Amino acid sequence: MTTYFIWLDEYNIGSDTIDQQHKYLFDLANQIVDPHNDQQKTYHNVLALYHYTKQHFKGEEALMKQYNYSGYEEHVKEHDLLTKRLDEISSGINSGETSPRDVMEFMRSWLLDHILGKDILLGDFLRQHNEFEGHKKQTTPA
Repeated sequence: MTTYFIWLDEYNIGSDTIDQQHKYLFDLANQIVDPHNDQQKTYHNVLALYHYTKQHFKGEEALMKQYNYSGYEEHVKEHDLLTKRLDEISSGINSGETSPRDVMEFMRSWLLDHILGKDILLGDFLRQHNEFEGHKKQTTPA
């Protein structure tokens, strides 16, 4: 399998859980855009991505809500748009109307623009509030 999407440490937002999920999204993206896939395999991979994405977004949104993230509504709207576009991509693959290039561009935009644009901001917010596992302030006894 050819690797088109390569995870870089600079994509980490600081949450082990979310960062592992993002790495898995990169793996799924590479499976989806593999040029050796036939239409059925690509469709199957997009469905797997769709189901995984729903869980991932749900977890991110719960975290944002839990810590009263000020960018919550805008971030959720972007999740909704990505989910809708993923649904369109899935339908287009099934009908033969979506090209491999369309899929590649969608995945690139999502993985890089969303993670580097929106999720990094969430990570910064949570780090400022010391809310990530392993990043809480430690106090020493007096």
